[in-house]
Amino acid sequence: MRTFILICFIVAAFGLNACCPCNLSKTTPELVNTSWTRTNADDARLTFKVRIDFYSDHYDFLLMEKAEGHTDSTARIDILPGELVITDDADCPGSDARYAWSIETDVLFLTKISDACEGRFKAVEGRWNLFLPGPGAKE
Repeated sequence: MRTFILICFIVAAFGLNACCPCNLSKTTPELVNTSWTRTNADDARLTFKVRIDFYSDHYDFLLMEKAEGHTDSTARIDILPGELVITDDADCPGSDARYAWSIETDVLFLTKISDACEGRFKAVEGRWNLFLPGPGAKE
């Protein structure tokens, strides 16, 4: 009977450990020095591929295809666990922003917490796919 109880306890412990949110930090890669890509659409419904490269103090938003009226940009950032703070963006002067971020199996999710700059919000929020090679590599 003791063996049965011990086996049940071990199985329960492994089950709880597998579901525990505390394990996410061990499997979630850092955002620094990663690159992500997706297809964006503008107000005219024209689509174009973009990439965002994250560094420790800034991100670079890069057009991978020509897009009329759109340009590459950069912004100063602070990356916190699960939160991205944009503190200096020439395209949105005086407008700081906060986004929640999470990574699940090579997919980055950016969700607006606060951002008064509609253009940045449209460009940044949403689902991004991991882009290899990393930042600074030649395509």
